[in-house]
Amino acid sequence: MEWSSGRELLAKYGLGPENAIWQLTPIPLETVGSGSGETKFVVHLLSESKYSDVTRIVDKMDQSLFLFLEHINKIEIIDNLRGSKRIYEWHKTGEENFEGARVARYLVTLVPEGSPTFYKFLVFKKEYEVPDEVRKDELTESAKRSDVKIREVALAFMLDPKTEDLKPVEGTKFWGLYSFLPLTEARTGLRFLIHSDFIVDPSRSNIHPLAKWNAWLMKCASDLVKISTRYLARNYKFSYLTVFEVGNVDKDSDLYQKLLEPTVFSVIRSELSDPKVFCYLNHEVPLSKAVRASSEVLELIKYGLFREDELGYIVGEGMHILHPEFKLREGDKNKVRTINIEDLFSRSLLEAKMKKNLDEAFKFLGEAYRLFYKKWEHASYYPPQRSKVPIITSSLEIVESGAAYIPKTPSEVEDLKGKYGEVDEYLSRLQFVHGKLVEYVGEDLLKWLGVREISLKELVTKELLPKIGVDAEPPKSKEDYMAIVLLAKSVNAVPPKAIWVLTTDGSFAESDKVYYPRKELRNSPNYLEVTKSLGLKVIDIDFYLKYDAKEDEWLSFFSNIAKGVTLVDYNGYIETYYINPSYEEIISAIKEKLKGSPIDENIKYIRFLKRLYMALRSYVPREYLRRAFGGLKLLTDDGKLVDSDQCFLHDAYGPEEKWVAWRDRGFKIGPFVSLKYMTDDSEVSSWREFFRDVGIMEEANNQIIGNFAVWFVEKRLAEMGYSVTLGGTGYDLHVMKDGEEAFVEVKGIRSETVELTEDESQAAHKYGEKYWLIVVEGIPNNPRVWRLRDPARFVKTISLTIKLIREKGEELYPGK
Repeated sequence: MEWSSGRELLAKYGLGPENAIWQLTPIPLETVGSGSGETKFVVHLLSESKYSDVTRIVDKMDQSLFLFLEHINKIEIIDNLRGSKRIYEWHKTGEENFEGARVARYLVTLVPEGSPTFYKFLVFKKEYEVPDEVRKDELTESAKRSDVKIREVALAFMLDPKTEDLKPVEGTKFWGLYSFLPLTEARTGLRFLIHSDFIVDPSRSNIHPLAKWNAWLMKCASDLVKISTRYLARNYKFSYLTVFEVGNVDKDSDLYQKLLEPTVFSVIRSELSDPKVFCYLNHEVPLSKAVRASSEVLELIKYGLFREDELGYIVGEGMHILHPEFKLREGDKNKVRTINIEDLFSRSLLEAKMKKNLDEAFKFLGEAYRLFYKKWEHASYYPPQRSKVPIITSSLEIVESGAAYIPKTPSEVEDLKGKYGEVDEYLSRLQFVHGKLVEYVGEDLLKWLGVREISLKELVTKELLPKIGVDAEPPKSKEDYMAIVLLAKSVNAVPPKAIWVLTTDGSFAESDKVYYPRKELRNSPNYLEVTKSLGLKVIDIDFYLKYDAKEDEWLSFFSNIAKGVTLVDYNGYIETYYINPSYEEIISAIKEKLKGSPIDENIKYIRFLKRLYMALRSYVPREYLRRAFGGLKLLTDDGKLVDSDQCFLHDAYGPEEKWVAWRDRGFKIGPFVSLKYMTDDSEVSSWREFFRDVGIMEEANNQIIGNFAVWFVEKRLAEMGYSVTLGGTGYDLHVMKDGEEAFVEVKGIRSETVELTEDESQAAHKYGEKYWLIVVEGIPNNPRVWRLRDPARFVKTISLTIKLIREKGEELYPGK
């Protein structure tokens, strides 16, 4: 028999698709025969490209493809072109009846190449009478089924060939719905197969979603699903739920909305909304009454240290432990709580065990601790419950592990018992782990659980430091006071809050109101005078250093309780250091003092600020220092107190421009900061840096440069015998000598260019040879004077470079 394309046949006879059932139409051929008991099909391909399409489909054929064919049990496909052969063979291996349905077992053998692969299926079949309204439906009649009285519906579930457990149908090439052969585009999302005589579209790739016939068959399929759930739950207790998992399905499709959802999907939801599950003690309960147990909990159950009836102390009464081999659907896993080892650290559970059998309670805890540790020993972080597990104490109380202590007293603590009554009192308040629990568990594991050891540091911090805290009376004995301080320091016990400290005036004061004398500052000769005049109390660090000379350790000891221990603080948000507020207060206080302090006080304060500045400069940005230290009252070399931004830096401090010598020769400039601040020539550079940042002027402005140039030229011309008087419009000086007259414009410059104003340019053109341009450069450190007669001859608008003036002019004063 030969098969021909249905499209060609329809075109030949002028038929529409609704008049042809099959995509391929058989045409009898006289010349093609077959052997006895065989049916041979010859498929003529219209083109070579069709061969790849056929082979692709053949390669997709899987073990379930021919499962629902009744009268064929073996198919052999030979590809002579590729030289390959495929064999599909299926046999029924057993059958039984259950609630009106036949339940058959099938063995499918697939031999693609080489050795065979075996598959097992469980197939449910049941016949249903067709209702009259379905048979009379127009689509039923057009599909030639109006005379059908009975139709069979089948469901197929896959079995694992090794374990005989149910196995979801996954990864199949043809999805879920069969009408003798799979409907390749009808994807149900189910993990089992549905078969019946569905009305399909002409391409046989999809089911007709609007046919009453199909809706009735789906309703029958849902009835068979009910039967199958009961059968599978009874015979495949551990795996039956997994085959009722629902995968991806197009919920907007007609197949889903009109056929699957109202029938099969609805039945699965209702039948398995709270499915029966198999429990650890071999009985069935609803899923809502089951919890899963972690491997650690199951191990405790195996040892007989935890029982299912004790679940009530953790999750409430009536709950059961799911059998570890029971397989849940993915959706059900989220509905079932898992009991972890941490859940067993329940106070009420432990109390019940202690009441029943104390020794068993110790064994339970010991094993639970070990399993808890084993679970977390390789984790990159500690579990949050680690220091909160229950511990049985020597007084048979239950406390969190972080609050319990190992019953062992260090010798150094024993030595303090007689000296301080607080020690015995402290020890009596501690909750010690019961000795039997220590015996079962061991100290190392208890320490991992956060159980604490008796610590001299803790004892000192909690019991002895409060004796010298500000909430207590000030110490009466320095020796007793230092005994506690030195003991605390020796064990690195930093006071958590303010204590009494000895100050430089010999009295005790509250540490949070007292300054720590940092070495950078206290080495200043006037440190104590300055702090005293500011009303600041300072720790008598020499007193403490007599007992222990390690100052870095004293810094650490006082770090949280005294002012000024650190010079700077760090702002991580802007990633920069800033001045510690304690020193901001000192700077502000000194600034206020400077407004009215006498000269000798001023010198002490400024020296102190300079030392503080030098200590800060390595950390704090310069702009912050300028803002903090700017605006000081400073002593000038003529004995006056003026604002720092009104002062010039004295030549002795090494400024860029040295003006003092010219002031001393009569030029009006100043005032200049006093030399009394500096005690040693080696301090010149540091004082210069400090004075710059407090706002002292190191360079003169352009007006001063111009004034100096006129003053200097006037003196030089007078020395040369000229009569000098003030000038007029466009020139600075009028000079006369031996009947010679000149109009002189003076320029003091810092740049290479000399520019004349409009008035000066007009004057230059007016007076010609009588107009002198005199330029002074190198002000003030090495002034040189140049005279250029009639500068207007060089340019119309006069703008001359100093280089030209040097070349064309004459030198009046050569400088140094």
